[in-house]
Amino acid sequence: MIVELNQKELDKVRKECKKFGIIPIKNAKNEDLRLLELYRLGIMEKNLEQDPRFSSLSEVASYLTECPYCAINILSSTIQRCKIIYGLSKKEKKILILQIKFLALTILLPLLCLLIL
Repeated sequence: MIVELNQKELDKVRKECKKFGIIPIKNAKNEDLRLLELYRLGIMEKNLEQDPRFSSLSEVASYLTECPYCAINILSSTIQRCKIIYGLSKKEKKILILQIKFLALTILLPLLCLLIL
């Protein structure tokens, strides 16, 4: 289950980020429409690796760009999900996903991560 931040939580995160010099970007003009479509399609909950339309897309992108790896990431209003990774072993995928989760943690909780490092 995906848990989005509510507006109060999001405002708190933005305020904390500003203390550390991280300036939040402004939403694009069509951001509300993009989010509505994202939720309508239910793409955040779907396993896209099982859908050949998406899994082949990452393989084609890898081929066309002559890059051995390709990742498809989906952004909701407060969450980024890595939905497909092409070109990595299962072990490499797990390590990369852990690194992405840690990066998300450093963005949301900068003080905690500074203490960890």
